[in-house]
Amino acid sequence: MRILELSGDTGSTYLITHHLSAIWQTQGHHPTIIAPVSGRLPLRALARILTLSPRPHIIHAHLGHAAILGRMIAALFNIPLLVTLHGFQKARHYQKIRHFTAVSHAVKAHFVAQGIPDAAITVIHNGYPAAITQKPAMDIRAQLGITPDRILLGSVGTLSAVKQQHLMISAMPAILAAHPQALLLIAGTGDLRPALAAQIQSLNLQNHVRLLGFTDQLAPFYHALDLYLQTSREEGFCLPLLEAMACGVAVISTASGGPQEYIRDQHNGIILPAMDAECLARSTIELLSHPQQRQSLAAQAARDVQPLSWQHQAAQYETILQGLLP
Repeated sequence: MRILELSGDTGSTYLITHHLSAIWQTQGHHPTIIAPVSGRLPLRALARILTLSPRPHIIHAHLGHAAILGRMIAALFNIPLLVTLHGFQKARHYQKIRHFTAVSHAVKAHFVAQGIPDAAITVIHNGYPAAITQKPAMDIRAQLGITPDRILLGSVGTLSAVKQQHLMISAMPAILAAHPQALLLIAGTGDLRPALAAQIQSLNLQNHVRLLGFTDQLAPFYHALDLYLQTSREEGFCLPLLEAMACGVAVISTASGGPQEYIRDQHNGIILPAMDAECLARSTIELLSHPQQRQSLAAQAARDVQPLSWQHQAAQYETILQGLLP
C-alpha cells in the first residue's frame, strides 16, 4: 500500500506521521511524508505531490490545511482520503470529507457537536515509541550539571498560552518552601519564552526553573524526572504525558480533555481538581512528600499505557486505511 502522509506544521503531528510511517515501512508498505503543509494553497507541497510516481493508493492527512490539500489531491487522483483530527479546531477545514479518525473521544465529541457525523469518526489514541521505555545511557543530570540531590520536575511542550507553563512557575515558591531541592525543567520552544523567562526572574527562581529549549533527547529527559507536570488549558491528547507514563514517571495533569481518557485520578496519575497554581503546588508537594505513593502511581501508569505503543496503534490505522481502498 502506497500511503501519502500529509502533516500540518505542529511538532506533534510531524512526529506522529514519522512513527506511523516507520512502522508501515517494516510491514512492506510505502509511505511518503510531505510536511509541513501550511496555508490554503501550499504550492511547494502540491508540486511535489503531482510529481509522485507511482501515485499513492491512499492519503492520510493531519490538521486543517493538510486536509484541504488532501481533499484536492484525492479528488484529482480519485483515491480515498482519511483525515486525523488532533485538537479542538473549527470544522470548516473538513467539509466534504467522509472518513476521519480522532486522537481522543474529547476531540471526536468536539467535531460531532459541529456537525460531523458520529459514524464518520473512529477514535484511535496516539501512542508512544516502544524504545522510549528503555533506560538510556545518557544521563541528563550529568549533562546539565544537576547534582544527585535535586528533585526533578519536568514538562515538555510548546511555550504557548494554551500550555500554561506560567502555572508551574507560579507554583514553584510554595513547592520550594516544602522541598527546597526541587528543580523544574521545561523543555520546548515558543513565543512565550521571553514572558516565562521574565516571570522566572521576577520570582527569583533562576536556580530553580530552567527553560531548556528544544530537545530531541526525550527518553533521557523523562527517565531523569521524579515527577512530570502538564498544565494545559486543553489537550486533544498530549503525547508527552503518555510518554512520561510509559517511562514509569508519576504525572500530574490539568483536566484538559484528552489526558482524562488515559489518566485515572489517584490510580495511575493525578488530575487536578482546579486549573490554578495553588492546586498544582498542593498536589506536587503531596506526591513529593510521599515517595511510596508517587512510585505506586508511576508503576501503575506504565502498566496501564502499555497497550498504547505505536506498533499497536499503527495496526488500527492500517485496518482503516485498508478498508477504504476500492
